Amino acid sequence: MNRRGQGEKKSTLKDVAQKVGMSVATVSMALNQSAGYERISAETRKMILAAAEELNYQPHYMAQALKKRNTKLVALAVPNIYHPFTPQLIGGVQDALRENGYHLLLLDLTNSPDTESVRTVLQLESGGIDGLIVHSMSGELGPVAEGKLPIVYLDEKSVSPAVWFDADGATRTLTRHFLEQGIRRIGYVGSTMTPETYTQRERGYRSALEEAGAPVDESLICHVSPQLKGGGQAFAWFQNLKDKPEALVVFTDNVAHSMMLQLIRSGVRIPEDLALASVDDVELSALMNPPLTCAWVPAYEMGKRAAYMMMDQLAGKDLSGVVETLPVALHIRASSIRPHG
Repeated sequence: MNRRGQGEKKSTLKDVAQKVGMSVATVSMALNQSAGYERISAETRKMILAAAEELNYQPHYMAQALKKRNTKLVALAVPNIYHPFTPQLIGGVQDALRENGYHLLLLDLTNSPDTESVRTVLQLESGGIDGLIVHSMSGELGPVAEGKLPIVYLDEKSVSPAVWFDADGATRTLTRHFLEQGIRRIGYVGSTMTPETYTQRERGYRSALEEAGAPVDESLICHVSPQLKGGGQAFAWFQNLKDKPEALVVFTDNVAHSMMLQLIRSGVRIPEDLALASVDDVELSALMNPPLTCAWVPAYEMGKRAAYMMMDQLAGKDLSGVVETLPVALHIRASSIRPHG
């Protein structure tokens, strides 16, 4: 036996090819069972396998996986890893991938310009991820990836396949909650960014008022950054209002928490002076003082459903036009209940 010691140079395809007197291409085809290997006779394949075993040839399994695009690796692109919504989303994707023997590659695009995002996906596409799950606020990453590898969109419904929560229904429900208490001057804090999930949230607020015959007062609507600093921007806007709203619907907890703390410090009583409600319902919302009323977004389930969709695509299913909408739930807490009298 001519087996090589642990410290010796590893055998290569070229070594096996020289041993059997054949081309590297033929040996590779036989060992990897790649396209056309059926044309190699059973006797020749047997001889090549025997030579590979004798030389203790070890194939580079990762390289094989990259060539076959079967790395068992799925990338998830998130626009802001610091948002309290993100860990639940990641957890859902990761758990579903693990169930199916896949691993997660996390792409944190926080503060990444679109050009960098595009460069990232092009490198990944050539480097061998099996698929990409991309959040709607991840810039040009999704459009660039389309046609290059399987893709699932999160928090978007105008493209497919996608998993989406009822963003319109979330703010519609919160606004109706205030209307049912007899509150008519209801303001809205929205985002300066305009991904579909944010535009739909503002649409839900406006629709609820219109359906109730209540006026949509544009002076009671402001748009701020979705980052934490958006809370300070919303607070400054509120302070400068002459005719203040009785209630506010805020597009995301991230902003609502920051704004709420600043309002309370300034002497605004919640809910006596201003009733407040938000979208997301991350864990901190229930711990605020007073606890914050929220439309609960099923982030973990969204992540799981997106990963299952990816598994279906990788199994060969055509999911063109498939958009799964998950419902939200209203969690009423003290911040939104105006005292009677």
